[in-house]
Amino acid sequence: MRNIGIIVNNKKDPKFSRFKQVAQLVSKAGCMPVILKEYSNVFQGLPYTKTTLEEMFKISSMVITLGGDGTFLNVADLAVRHGVALLGVNLGNLGYLAQIDKSEINRIPEILNSELSVQKRMMLTASVYRDDRKIYEYSALNDAVITRSAVLKPIGVQLYGKSGVIADYFCDGLIFSTPTGSSAYSLSVGGPIMDPTMEAILVSAISPHSLSSHPLVFNAENTLECRVNANKTVNSLISVDGRHVFYIQNTDRVVIKKNDKYLFLVQLSDCDFYTVLKNKFISRGKRK
Repeated sequence: MRNIGIIVNNKKDPKFSRFKQVAQLVSKAGCMPVILKEYSNVFQGLPYTKTTLEEMFKISSMVITLGGDGTFLNVADLAVRHGVALLGVNLGNLGYLAQIDKSEINRIPEILNSELSVQKRMMLTASVYRDDRKIYEYSALNDAVITRSAVLKPIGVQLYGKSGVIADYFCDGLIFSTPTGSSAYSLSVGGPIMDPTMEAILVSAISPHSLSSHPLVFNAENTLECRVNANKTVNSLISVDGRHVFYIQNTDRVVIKKNDKYLFLVQLSDCDFYTVLKNKFISRGKRK
């Protein structure tokens, strides 16, 4: 019997109705639902395995996330480390990463009993070095953002490649994005939308104090480095996928490169990125 992990965002499913529905569908498909220990009191009369988050990814052949893109991004690093495919169910409005919507939850047994194919998504590794010692490292599915902290003053950021300085920015921050993340924060600052199956590193400045700071697209095999020259009263930080935050100093080196591993998404034949993109733009236009 296959183990199928289920992760829920209880803010989007406060009564756990979708959570219980998915667990029942997983059981119906002949698989064992794997849930976090803190939610074990939600189920009555349903077989399941309760465990920790890390252990879930060790013992599951697939993990289903119930929520939005944030729920998905929260576990992307674990999925990559353990080589587990993710199936996202969007319970919110804006979700580019989820493969199915809440109205399609009843498809889960069909998905689990079909011959699954997966789509590879490139990840980034963001590292911070201080005095030539690595003090921080995390994987990004969407982006790694270097920005100022609370003080409303711009920072200077120098971007380096293997041949030296590529660009010198005076801005509110710099976004290093994967093609998957090109429809996230990078899009809001004027970056291009890229096919998420491509492999590239997109660099976009946030509110640059320049008329010529255009987004740059690099081959994924490039290793990029940047250093922040902030005012002494201004702190800067790196944020990975909008949640893993680390404060950096002026002398730190931030290194961005392609991760050696990929995130695997369950690939559905009718889940086309450009159709999703069109529908999201239409729904944004209709929202009041």
